[in-house]
Amino acid sequence: MSESRIYNFHAMMRPAEDLPDQWTAHVLELDVVTQGDSPVHAARMADEAAAMVIAEDIGAGRDPLDRRAPESFWEELYRCLRVSTPIEMGDIDEKDRACWYVFLLELATAPEDDNDRPAPPRKPVRVAWASEHASP
Repeated sequence: MSESRIYNFHAMMRPAEDLPDQWTAHVLELDVVTQGDSPVHAARMADEAAAMVIAEDIGAGRDPLDRRAPESFWEELYRCLRVSTPIEMGDIDEKDRACWYVFLLELATAPEDDNDRPAPPRKPVRVAWASEHASP
């Protein structure tokens, strides 16, 4: 049986370039991209996708952190954080398509069950920052 582990991830969330009324969320540590029909929906989809990737990798004996977005995405994150201000997830304005968001996603895995299957991660914790610039 394995012990629980906490993962902290950064995600960039922005309006989808090619799909009106859609938002994308990119979990950089896992290089996983999802979309939703609002910022909150995209964040929930990122939670779900990250949890699935972690469970699959752990179940296959792989380290989920061996995945990583290319450095250019990390540079974009750092530029965005420099011009961002903290914001509550509930205050995100889905109509403001000029705004980008960064959120911190914390997922905790539970110990494996008696059949050595990874348990699903616990509910995520989020902290967000908003950038007033569409292109940080």
